Amino acid sequence: MPPGTSLDTTDQITTQLERIVLNNVPEATGMLTRVGGSSGGGFGGGSRASNLATINLTLVDKEQRERTTTDVVEALRPLFQKVPEALITVSLNSAMGGGGAASPIEIQVYGEDPDRLIDLANEVEAVMSTVPGTVDIKNTDAARAPEQELLVDRDAALDLGLAPAQVATTLRTALSGSQVGNFDPPEGGTEMDITLRIDENARDNINQILALPLSYVSGTPVTLERVVNLQRTEAPARINRYDRQRVLTVGSDTSGRTSGDVTADIEAAIAEQVEFPVGYGFRAVGMAEQQQESFAQLGQAILLAIVLIYMLLVALYQSWLHPLSIMFSLPVTLVGAFGGLWLTGNSLNLISLLGIILLTGVVTKNAILIVDFTNNLRTEQGYERKAALIEAGQRRLRAVLMTTLTLVFALLPLLLGTGAGAETRAPLAAVVIGGTVSSTLLTLVLVPVVYNFFDWGGGFTTRLVRNIIGAEPAADEPGPTTEPVPQTGK
Repeated sequence: MPPGTSLDTTDQITTQLERIVLNNVPEATGMLTRVGGSSGGGFGGGSRASNLATINLTLVDKEQRERTTTDVVEALRPLFQKVPEALITVSLNSAMGGGGAASPIEIQVYGEDPDRLIDLANEVEAVMSTVPGTVDIKNTDAARAPEQELLVDRDAALDLGLAPAQVATTLRTALSGSQVGNFDPPEGGTEMDITLRIDENARDNINQILALPLSYVSGTPVTLERVVNLQRTEAPARINRYDRQRVLTVGSDTSGRTSGDVTADIEAAIAEQVEFPVGYGFRAVGMAEQQQESFAQLGQAILLAIVLIYMLLVALYQSWLHPLSIMFSLPVTLVGAFGGLWLTGNSLNLISLLGIILLTGVVTKNAILIVDFTNNLRTEQGYERKAALIEAGQRRLRAVLMTTLTLVFALLPLLLGTGAGAETRAPLAAVVIGGTVSSTLLTLVLVPVVYNFFDWGGGFTTRLVRNIIGAEPAADEPGPTTEPVPQTGK
């Protein structure tokens, strides 16, 4: 709710929302409503935020309903927008907090001047609303809340024999409390502190605070209202700092697009349309920041996996070129991986990136089967290069298909699962199945071609270097042959 909304008004709006939920969500099995929450304001250093309310909704099991949780959220959004005098957001999680704390996308605007920050946050909010896929934009940090300031009149205080520090100390004791002693139970119980403080109801009443006596002159109390000036202003509802900088957070949920794509578009739009003074700026934080960091780390993990696989193959084959022909099966894997995501309607996320890391080790096995068998035919049975490649492709086809189909059929239940949480595991299965199928089909063509090219290029380069330096060919270096060795056994 907007700052300053009364508790009665919040109750009325909450009741209206509950009625909307009951009439439009037959899948609901439970609803928990909480009105009011803790807020860092008030004279006592903390108060009850009467303008906050939360409704938690529980649905029946996934198998017992036709609509998904996303469908329910999308159906409720336009209905809630018709409720006047309320800022209502709908999300799939139960996190709470203002300033977009529960939003998948959070943009932090930082700087020093609070008024300038509020203007910039409002500009950022306007830009975010133009980006496709953004819904439920929250800019509550920029809202102002009513505030009452007590300014000490130094001249009046000195005329009454009071120092400004004395006024401040008395007011702090009344509102926050001061320890004046300890209570030691006579029967040896736990010692307790004794804190002096005015009544809780009086702390919330400005008139009773102004009537607080500071001292006595000839038996007449000198009250607080005689030495202070009361000013009613509007101040930021929240003051947050990040890296010792004052920040305001604008949050947004997403609909119809991935949060990564929406975040990238938002950052580009803000950089283009919002002009930040010197010392001011913006950054993506929260879930968007964590996702970007995770994507970067997984990207590094993929590169490291490729390097380690290549180093292992070099050590096993004692060659720098043959492992390269095997590594060429990795690019064709991405064709199937992204194709699998597209065909199944899944997005590129952390789970699918884990599937790509898994593929780097799985898909090279088909290329290893062909290359290793080709080398054996050439070294042990004297096959010519092209004939060995053809023979290896024919004789290793069954093994390649068996390992591929085994993996595909094992992951089909994961891809086609409909139980609770199945949608979070489906991207991994889609990536692995698509990448495995594409690598199997394309590797049988690509790997022999690349092997033939590298082997011919490596032999040609070696002979050219030997001719230049006048060295004799090695005794074990195979000479060129034109006819394949007949092979009758399989």
